[in-house]
Amino acid sequence: VSQSRYKKELKFTSTFRRSEALISIRHHQAPFIITKPHSSSPKPVHHHQSPFSITVNHPFGMNKALFLDRDGIINRDDAYVHRTQDLVWMPGIFQLCRAAREAGYQLIVVTNQSGIGRGLFSEADYLSLQAFIHQRFQEEHAPITHTYYCGDAPQLNADGQSIDSFRRKPNPGMFLEALSEYNIDPSTSIMLGDSERD
Repeated sequence: VSQSRYKKELKFTSTFRRSEALISIRHHQAPFIITKPHSSSPKPVHHHQSPFSITVNHPFGMNKALFLDRDGIINRDDAYVHRTQDLVWMPGIFQLCRAAREAGYQLIVVTNQSGIGRGLFSEADYLSLQAFIHQRFQEEHAPITHTYYCGDAPQLNADGQSIDSFRRKPNPGMFLEALSEYNIDPSTSIMLGDSERD
């Protein structure tokens, strides 16, 4: 192992069957390899497991993060969810996040919440649900480090071109805030989302 870098393997075991399709890399050269067990040597897998391995080269002195979208990743995307009674957890999300935590990843949620800007629910409504989510992840031994949210509604100029705020995904504002505030190395971090916008 060199003094500046080391390799660490993170194994995900969850029912998050869409993980392969949802992992989105936000840099030019991915410093990790995503693999699955060879079918020629199958191993027993419990019904709640879906093995993945991620090998990461991680520089010393900086943190790594698993960035997560909220709707469609943490909870089912039922359009503008803002009440606890309407929240449906995605299968396997707690197992996935526990494994990430155990492997040294910070858990950071980065979510567009345009329902606030559209007047569909208040910021207080959103924050109440966010606190509920944080509490549940704490109870599941997968504490969320921080949630960044953008409540702005999408905007277009007279020519129909997007003029969204810098914080609204896919713009990088919220990510840059997280990198600065938590000393995160983006080259060893992962973004998990359910759309190209993430």
